[in-house]
Amino acid sequence: MANPNIGAQLGQHDLTKRATELPLFYGRKEKETCSALYLVRRLENAARVANWDDQRKCREFYATLRDNALKWWDNLSTHQVHEENWDQVKEAFLKVYE
Repeated sequence: MANPNIGAQLGQHDLTKRATELPLFYGRKEKETCSALYLVRRLENAARVANWDDQRKCREFYATLRDNALKWWDNLSTHQVHEENWDQVKEAFLKVYE
């Protein structure tokens, strides 16, 4: 017999998948499809939906970065920003790109 909750589980999985799909960020205005603030808001919404902790937020955020934004990430420690502290990362990111 089929699991009666399978439909609800699939629906929740679909919601989580859609909510956690994040745009890429290049750190170059001509390549961006969204603003830095929009990316942060999308990531924070995804974190609420998927119940991510700060460490996971930072890992997921890092996965969205490309090009100049990756160079920015590589220099976080020189600015005393801890790469697993979402509040510090978010503040530093918005300061540079928003």
